[in-house]
Amino acid sequence: GQSYQPGGAWVKFNLKSYTQLADYDRVASREENVRTYLDPPERGGTAVFIGELRQVAFLSGDVAWNAGPGGAPAPAPAAVEARQVQLAISPHGFVKAAMATSPTVASRTVDGKRLTVVSFTWKGKYKVNGYINGQNLLEKVETWMPDPLLGDMLVENSFSDYRDFSGVKFPGKIVQKQGGFPVLDLTVSDVQPNTPVSLDVPEAARR
Repeated sequence: GQSYQPGGAWVKFNLKSYTQLADYDRVASREENVRTYLDPPERGGTAVFIGELRQVAFLSGDVAWNAGPGGAPAPAPAAVEARQVQLAISPHGFVKAAMATSPTVASRTVDGKRLTVVSFTWKGKYKVNGYINGQNLLEKVETWMPDPLLGDMLVENSFSDYRDFSGVKFPGKIVQKQGGFPVLDLTVSDVQPNTPVSLDVPEAARR
């Protein structure tokens, strides 16, 4: 939602649960979250709901849709590129996106730590920087996305507490900031690599 004051943080919610399925080869994803208001709710512009709010968002290639009332697909064409960007700045999505381009590599000191910075332009217009530590683990990805009020808005994903999940290294902590303020704060409880995912596009969304 919108902040209560100009230049203030976004409206906060309790994120009760969050699940994402990702198919990097098909550029497809399914995100489901259940959230509740803080008690008491914060001031600011946002949709009002009672109890829990469940949201399910889909992406498959260049088609995006949401789960509407009763689970019926509701086309969301305006969300396609934003959801594609979110995949490209995820831990393994960044690696896939970088391999599909001609990235540059530089060394930079950030907060006293020497990091390798891998940079590339995604879809011909999004500048993406990934910061990799001495253990070859991705610590942060940043890019800039268009916002109707803020212009080019900085979007940052920070990754920490890497753990082994079924032989795959994945961060146990993910924090996303937009415009300098946190919009997502996840503690990862489980990762299931190479799980079969079916994300076929419903006809209503395709139209």
